[in-house]
Amino acid sequence: ANESVMIPRNSRSLRRGATTVSKRWLSIQEANAALRPFYFAVHPDRFATQPDVRERNEKSLKIFNGYLNDLFPRPMFSYGKPIQVVFSIKDKGSAGLTDINISLQGNDPVHIVRHALESCKLSTAHFKAATAAAASAAAAAVGQSAAAAGQGGHDASSMSMNEAASFYWGEYMKKKGSPQDMAAILKKRREEAIEKTKLAESFRATLKDEIEDVKWRTGCAAVVWQMEWAESHMRRCLSNFHRLLDHASKEDKESMIAILLKNTIRFGRGSFICCDGSVQFGADQVPEQWQKVCSEAAVRRQQLLQLQETRNNVRQLLGGAEILCPGHRGLGQTLQQLQTLVVRISSRESALRKRIAASGKELMIEVATAYDELAVGQDGRMHVPCNVDIVALAAFLEENGRMSKRVNEEARAAHAQLRKATDLTVAALRLAGLDWEECLRVREVLAAVERLRDVPDTISTSLNGLHVRFSANPTVHVRNDGKVSIPLDWS
Repeated sequence: ANESVMIPRNSRSLRRGATTVSKRWLSIQEANAALRPFYFAVHPDRFATQPDVRERNEKSLKIFNGYLNDLFPRPMFSYGKPIQVVFSIKDKGSAGLTDINISLQGNDPVHIVRHALESCKLSTAHFKAATAAAASAAAAAVGQSAAAAGQGGHDASSMSMNEAASFYWGEYMKKKGSPQDMAAILKKRREEAIEKTKLAESFRATLKDEIEDVKWRTGCAAVVWQMEWAESHMRRCLSNFHRLLDHASKEDKESMIAILLKNTIRFGRGSFICCDGSVQFGADQVPEQWQKVCSEAAVRRQQLLQLQETRNNVRQLLGGAEILCPGHRGLGQTLQQLQTLVVRISSRESALRKRIAASGKELMIEVATAYDELAVGQDGRMHVPCNVDIVALAAFLEENGRMSKRVNEEARAAHAQLRKATDLTVAALRLAGLDWEECLRVREVLAAVERLRDVPDTISTSLNGLHVRFSANPTVHVRNDGKVSIPLDWS
């Protein structure tokens, strides 16, 4: 997830000649803000002394956030069978717990957010206030300097739903001021981490065997997941795929194998052909829809050449900029976005096109949906909505081009330092592994990794052989996969 400075588009966000911002149906920022009390009510860390409840809420929260997160910036398809998630929350009228059932269906985030709040008997008054305030907040962003992308702390407005849940809980715990003795916690939880790691490894070994079986039956190169789902859901996807092959006619089966041969199978939200030619199957869709996308794959893949040509056109119009097309994105949608931007730039006067070309040299640009904003990412890439106002685009590139290059160079250097520091820390503490959540800033992670290398023996002994994960969550705890979650500011 890129931490970004958002700049509203003149064509969509600002009225001509005015400073007011038009209202969109719902943004991920508004959803994150509206769900804040919901996150407090269901967050797994509220139930640290009740492992069963904590585990259930953790799994349910991943499914809930994964479903909702994929509705932004714009849903690409409609959903079929509802997904049921169950949370346990504390009953205000007694000392016990109450189970709530939330049905995830449809592609309207407003309905889902409101349903989640009402299910927990939480007020929705702030929901209306938050969505009303979003417009004025976007207008204020126009006057901010984009240089803030390389500075400052965490920005909840640019986070995914999972990251926002950890962020809000972390801020809440910081305000409560609950100090933790990491040495004591690790000593007490070490055996728990070892047992959970063994279980997770056993499950992953089984999952790996099932993946190898899929690769053997289809000749595909790899099987990957584009979302953070529990491994039990992954196994279900693989089982459904096996059943699809088992019950398909000989002709359909041969056609599917021909499409998947030497390609990557992805499981995510929605079924489509990706920009790298791989096939994505909707994890929440029936196998018949998977078969349909395979039957259309040969025709859809003909757009790959068109995508490359259109990408080259965008590169020329932007003065030779590097145009990023992530391989996992939908081929049809990405091609449409690039074509829209080509038409918008090409239709403008020569002088404006020259400004665009001159200011786009040596930049790293990713063309986004019509619902996104002009932004500079944490790695220096510039996000450009396909329907951007071209005058606003020219001004944005001119004002932020140098800063984008600097941020990119600094990010590359920081990542190189972080990789080296990680290797040294893993070797020094004899860890099984070390990673971190994507929402964390690289420089802050680097400082935490280097500080971890010099921990006293009381901590290094407890960490020996375990996998450590730095998290926005302020508590030291053992995850279901056996990883030890540690906050950046641990003590």
